[in-house]
Amino acid sequence: MSRTVSEIMTDEVVVLHEEDNLAEVAFDMERFRFRHLPVVDDRTLVGLLSQRDLFRFTVSQLERGPAAASKDAMYKANTFVRAIMTQQPQTVLPETPISVAARKMVEARFDCLPVVDAKNELVGIVTSHDLLKVVAEMD
Repeated sequence: MSRTVSEIMTDEVVVLHEEDNLAEVAFDMERFRFRHLPVVDDRTLVGLLSQRDLFRFTVSQLERGPAAASKDAMYKANTFVRAIMTQQPQTVLPETPISVAARKMVEARFDCLPVVDAKNELVGIVTSHDLLKVVAEMD
């Protein structure tokens, strides 16, 4: 019998809400070393925010000095998750075989997949790191 996503996923997931501002989100993602966070409305998955999304929507690194830092801080404080999140991200169910989730991630070049139940409520997240741990345990 093949192993399922529910066996390797993280089920205590830190989440965001659409109305969170990017200043708080960017600080927390850096502090806790998160690369992607699900966005929920109550428990229903509505989006996914990645570090890449944040990098694309910041003041250019080509700008330097206090004016650039101030501009970046103001931009992040006035921009909300809903504006830059990926809406309707690809997902898997807890009973999805690990191999199917891995194939989906490789083909689409995703680093994670939110895990939802039949009502689209978030129950976990599976990451490329989770899959690498499975491979490392093989022998």
